[in-house]
Amino acid sequence: MINLRTLAGSTALVLAAAPALAADYTFSTFLGPNHPITLNLHVPWAEDVAERTDGEIDFEVYVGGAILPGNGVLQGVAQNVAQGGFITAGYVPAEMPVWNVIGDVAWEASSDYAVTLAATEFGLLNQLGHDEWTGNGVVFTGSASTVMYSYLCRGEPKSLEDFEGLRIRTAGNGWARFAESIGAVPVNVSYTETYSALERGAIECTNLDPTHLYNGAQVAEVVDSVVMLPMGPFFSQAAWAFNQSFWNDLSAEQRRIIFEESARSLVRLHDAQDKMLEDNLAQARENGLAVIEPAEDLVAAKDAFVADGIGGLAKIAENRGVANYQQAIDEFSALLTKWDGLLAENDRDDPEAMYDLIMTELYDKLDPETYGVE
Repeated sequence: MINLRTLAGSTALVLAAAPALAADYTFSTFLGPNHPITLNLHVPWAEDVAERTDGEIDFEVYVGGAILPGNGVLQGVAQNVAQGGFITAGYVPAEMPVWNVIGDVAWEASSDYAVTLAATEFGLLNQLGHDEWTGNGVVFTGSASTVMYSYLCRGEPKSLEDFEGLRIRTAGNGWARFAESIGAVPVNVSYTETYSALERGAIECTNLDPTHLYNGAQVAEVVDSVVMLPMGPFFSQAAWAFNQSFWNDLSAEQRRIIFEESARSLVRLHDAQDKMLEDNLAQARENGLAVIEPAEDLVAAKDAFVADGIGGLAKIAENRGVANYQQAIDEFSALLTKWDGLLAENDRDDPEAMYDLIMTELYDKLDPETYGVE
């Protein structure tokens, strides 16, 4: 059961995992209640962990930045304002330079599922990826990727000429550089303001995955088309990060349960996102929105952008003074290749097979007695 209520003085919603008694712990996310990651990852994960620990670990999931804003979750979890949280590296670039660099490498990926699992491995088992979280005082236990980003637009642009001069809300980084490379104008609009910016005509397009037509940002009413140009997913984040003292106080068995339920939640998320993508595109077609294949010159421009080191990513990282940037790019790229191969060898439509794969390749390699404990 999920209960919805508002905080005093706030319009943000709270999703409380059953049972209905007050939760022992707080989990903070800036994502809204209808976001696919909220619906399919955080809320059911909290419910399942509470059930399996007989209520001893009972998280109340606060959504929409009700407890901590997006740029405050890392510090807030480290300082125990919340015991767990969803942390996006893009909000804290100074603290998370490596994770901000790898956020663009997924332009090379062919599968958002592979991106989630590569990022989870990078944070759990790769020294560079792992140390950046621990260095900021939190315990990382998994990542999560969106569906591949596309363009959701007013009008029906499909070619380079069509995109010339269009104002596009981007998530920064590679998406902004690519927009500039095709003659468009990247605009800094927050996720929560995307609908109104499109409605007012302040922007012509937004970089989002198509599940946000009728879920999440729910922009179907203010766009005319989806341009199916895959531009990597948004993933550079900790789906779950925990306060150090909270983590230290857990038993090894409780940590093992968190690992297992995290693996199950990653499977559930991608199964749900696949279905949501299919449903959103079908509903868009039924409602008269154009689902457009990009013109050859737009595809060629994207391929050239990726071939050019994802718009010169390594040079940008060097100019920012990011230590070990090339090692991070190379090692994360290798993980993407690894997981593309593993997914090709396994049936991603079989939830139990995917759970077993994730446990074997990732969480079974962690010792619940010692992982993250200081």
